[in-house]
Formats: sequence, structure tokens, C-alpha cells
Amino acid sequence: MKEKSKIHGKKLNPAEINDLILDYEILPKTHSPMYLMHKYWARKPANIVANYIKRYCPQEGIVLDPFMGSGVTILESIFSNRLAIGIDVNPMANFITKNTGIYADIYKLETAFQIIKNEVEKKNSIFSLLYEIQCDSCKNSKAIITHIIWLKKKEDLNHQIEEIRYKCSNCGEIVINNSDLNSSFISMKEFILNQEINALTFLSKDEIKNPNVSFKYTNNQAFIQLRHNLRKQPELTELFTQRNYAFLVFLIHIINKLSDNYENEKELLKFCFTSSLAQASKMVWVINKRKGKALKKKQVGSWTHHFFWDPSNFFEVNAWNCFKHRYSKLKNGKIDSNKRNKNSNSTFKLADSFSDLSIKKPVLLWNTSSTKLELPNNTVDFVFTDPPYGDSIQYGELSTLWNAWLDVDMDRYKKKMELNEIIINTHQGKNLKSYEFNLKKVFSEIFRVLKPDKYMVLTFHNTSFKIRNALINSVVSCGFELCQILFQLPPRVSIKSMLHHEGSPIGDYYIRFQKPLQSLDDKKKTKLKTLDNEEIYKIIKDKISEILKKRGEPTNFMWISNFLDEMLYKSHIFPIDNLEFYITRLKNSNFFHISKEGKWWFTHDSIPKDCEKPLTAQIEDFLEIYLKDHWLDVKLSDRTKKQKIFNEIYRKFRGVYSPDKFETNQIIEKS
Repeated sequence: MKEKSKIHGKKLNPAEINDLILDYEILPKTHSPMYLMHKYWARKPANIVANYIKRYCPQEGIVLDPFMGSGVTILESIFSNRLAIGIDVNPMANFITKNTGIYADIYKLETAFQIIKNEVEKKNSIFSLLYEIQCDSCKNSKAIITHIIWLKKKEDLNHQIEEIRYKCSNCGEIVINNSDLNSSFISMKEFILNQEINALTFLSKDEIKNPNVSFKYTNNQAFIQLRHNLRKQPELTELFTQRNYAFLVFLIHIINKLSDNYENEKELLKFCFTSSLAQASKMVWVINKRKGKALKKKQVGSWTHHFFWDPSNFFEVNAWNCFKHRYSKLKNGKIDSNKRNKNSNSTFKLADSFSDLSIKKPVLLWNTSSTKLELPNNTVDFVFTDPPYGDSIQYGELSTLWNAWLDVDMDRYKKKMELNEIIINTHQGKNLKSYEFNLKKVFSEIFRVLKPDKYMVLTFHNTSFKIRNALINSVVSCGFELCQILFQLPPRVSIKSMLHHEGSPIGDYYIRFQKPLQSLDDKKKTKLKTLDNEEIYKIIKDKISEILKKRGEPTNFMWISNFLDEMLYKSHIFPIDNLEFYITRLKNSNFFHISKEGKWWFTHDSIPKDCEKPLTAQIEDFLEIYLKDHWLDVKLSDRTKKQKIFNEIYRKFRGVYSPDKFETNQIIEKS
């Protein structure tokens, strides 16, 4: 598709169009403190999101995100002087977005935290009953348990204590484990087990209600993302030791008891509380080795998986310490977001309705499905969103860990997820067909509310051709034109990950669509070509050959696949449901050679004569000239210098010429 030259009502010259169209990779930056306050899955680098918003939405224009998630699109929009509408069926999305963006009174927040701290650490509190222990060295009875390592062997019915770590005001940090087979460890273990068994009885004295949620749907099917014992006992309480669970019940109770004078601070401390839950759970695995070598002191892991589990070997981390650690992140994050609020023309303030949306109230958040938008036709300037990845991340299930502790009716919540969450989940009765059907509902609504000639950018992360096809097909079937598929690497990626190109993509696809000036009803529809297997095979072979000829050197298939979908779409044969079949056939053909590293190139007898100069050599030539002409511009710190050079390379080498980040880094290092 030839993209239109009229953007924002102004006719642009070719140079301006080239500057507007973002068709090269942007070097991502690590998350700023405001985005480190609370975990959420697949959070996109804010600098990249902001770059797209500034390119495709005018000042004070409206940005829509129909799958809001943690709210990066919303926040970067308002801090770039745009208006933002965020929609998500999950109430946690609203909760995270609001608490990330809202201006905080740091003094009042500190005061509220101190009230909680005084209540927790006062004499004879529930905290002291649960975590105080006698020091084995000096007999100080006020030592505090910091970590316990639990281990369940195959022959054991229950987990047993393997190691105890505590902090004594006199002796410092102490580690005692089952290698010390002495009476001290045995007696200490018995004392701690007694605390564990009686933990919930300490709560009954204060008449505090114990929240619990079944990890089951209304059809009695257990959540799909459960592992180990949780499949037998699918309940929230099974994610915690009784000690940590009892303390967390007590902690959320005293946070909720804060006076109305601290209403905003109460919400922020609840935000801090939910952010601490995973590290206070059993999902904290024990790290025994680093780089294949056993560690002298075992290290604390974290909840890195997209499922609930109770590993056989886990750390119980002091839940109050978890909260205090997260509070420091919260405070730093709010200082950061306060600066963003102060430095922008618009600040984070919620509008009550679409008609109320303005630069003074630039944020509209809806906790509902995006299949029906209460928005007028042709009112949105730009859409940037990160839709659900098929069955990759079960947002509704995983958010139960957080929502269960907040003011959320969990029965109603689970019903809402079953009805409205767009996902592939067989336990909810949702398959690929229903996933694509519901996405079409959303994108038809987006097509309606987006202004003609404007853009929508989707980000996506899934290795399955079928799921990616379902997503793209659900968009183009609503009338959108596919403009480009761009691959973005994440902010932090290891050398090992960079080299692992045949597996899961280590970054995200940024797919740009445009709403044409004429609707499908007003223009001639382009029909998909009907081709037999051999014709399709030849087209795919020719397209891959075209990519390799332009790059002029062996290339990982990850990069080939990035350009292939776009080429097939423009050849009117997209999507191809069984693309894997043709790729496998080409792998085994005599035309292409696949190296041990997974790089594709022509076999010796099939190398075309019109291959361009190797991309690596082109980059080396460009870099040599660039450094001569711009040495003073890059004579900065090594990190800043490298980032600037990376960005210049990706501006120069676009589209099919986009270079591999790892190989580009090697070229820069040699320069």
C-alpha cells in the first residue's frame, strides 16, 4: 500500500513523510522508576511507545489503547501533551495505571507508611508472634526471621525446613541449616514450625477476615495455569505459607483502616501491597547454581513464570521485608511520576466521560470490554495497543493473585473474565476461532472510532504463525491496510538470547496499520488469490530469496520472518495457515543452506549473481564515514555513545536491511 501524504490535515512533502513514518527499530531504554513500582506482563519500553505517540498523534489529539494493561500508552500520551483513553476488562489494569500516574504527596505518603510501620512493629504485635525468634548465639529473643528455605523430597508428604536465616540486633545476619545437625537447629526448627501451625490463630484474636479465592471457574474447571499441588488444591491460600498469609491478612487490614485523611495514600499503599505479594509467596524458587556452578549461599529467586506454582524447593521471605522493599520502589516511582506530571503541560487527572475529556482532564479509564466502545465515529487520532497473545499469558487468571486482596467481588470478576476476556483458554471454552472472532469485534470498533487516514500500531509476541495470522487477519478483515511489520528487541537481552533466533522471539513485533480514506464499501475490494501449493511454495521461496539477496549474507530466520508476512500481504496471499509446512519444505530443499547457528543462505549452486554487498560490510562502511564526520557528537560516555550510534545505524538501515542487534554491537565494538 502506498501510504497517504496527508497527515493531520496537512499535505507533506516526501522528506516530511519519511520523517513521520517510523519504519526502523528504536533502541529501547530500561524502565524508569515509575514503571518499576508494580509487576505486569509484557510491559513495553516507554521511550518506544512515546516515540510512536509523538510521530502519529498531534498535540492534544486522542490516543486510544483498547487493551490497556499497565498503562504505558496512557501515561506516555498525557505526558506528551495528548489525551488518552484506556480500556481493559481487568480491574487491575485500571488500578496499576491510576496509581502509577497520579500525583502523590510524598510527605503524606511517608506519614501513612510510618503509621503502618508503627502498628506492625509495636510490642507483642502479630508480626512479633510470627517472626521473632531467639538468636542461637547471644540468646536475644527479638531476632527476626528473614528467610526460610523449604524442601519437599519425593518421599516426603510435606515440605520440611532446610535452612533458617534471621537477623539479630547484636550478631547481625545468621544462617543456620540442616548441615548443622545440632540441637540448636532442631529446636529452632520446631519453634518455627509451631509458629507456622498456629499462625492463623493469631488473627482470630483481632477478628480479621481471611480472604481466600478458589482458582476455579464457574464451570468448576480449575485455572489452566496451575502447576504441582495447586492442581489438586486450587486455592489462593496454597500460594503462601500460613505465617506469611496470616501476616498479609493483618497488613492489608491495617492499611484499609487508615483514616479518610489518607485516602490517596491508602490506595498507593494497597498498590505497594499487591506488588509485594509474589515475593512473599511460595513462588520464590531457590537458586542453587550460577553458570553451572554450585553457590556457597543459595540465592533468592522470584516469580518469573506465567503460572501459579508451589515448587518443591522454595524461599519463604519475610512478608514485612517484602513490603518495605516494595515501598522503597513505590517512593522512588512516585517521585519520578511527580516529575513527569510537573514537567508536562497536562497532568494525570481523570475525566468522567468522553465529553469531559480535555487537556485539564486528559485521562479516561474504562474497566470494560472493548468489543463495544461508547465513543463517536472518527474521533480518535491514534491507536497503540498490545493485544492478548493467544494463550501465552492468562492475564485474568494471574491477576487473581492481586485482585483477591482488593475491593473486588471475585465471583463476579471470574464470570466477567469468562465472558469478556479475549484469550485462548480451553478451560474457559475459548479456542483460536473464538479468539479471532472477538478480536474482530474489537478492531471493527476501533476502525469505526479512528479517524480516516490515521494509524494503529499493534505490538505482539508469539511464535505461532496461526496466532499471528489470526491477529493480523482480524484487523485487515475490518478494513485496515497493513503497512509494516517491524521487530523490536527488548531493553535488556543476553548474548545467548540474541543468538537463539530459532526459538521464541526475544522481542516484539510492532505492526502498523492504516485506516484508508475510503471504506471497503466505497472502494474495490482486493480478493485473495487462489493458488495451489506449488505456486505458494514458489512465492515464499522467491520472497525469502529477495530478502537474502538484499541483505547479501546469511541471515537468521527470525529476521526473515519479520519481513515475510508483510511481503505476503502485499502479494495478496496472506494469511497462510500452514506456513510452517512451506518453511520446513524449504529448509529441506537443495536451494537454501541452514547453518548450525540457524542462519539461512543459498546453497553453493543457487547463489544469485545480483546479491547486494553484505549488510555487515555496508554497516562497517557507513560507520567509518559517520564516525569521521560526527566524532565530537559521539565523544561521550561509552553507553551514550553506543546508544547514539545504534540509533543512527537503525535510521540508515531500514526495512529488509534492518541489522541484527548482536552483530551490530560487534561492529560498533570493533570501531
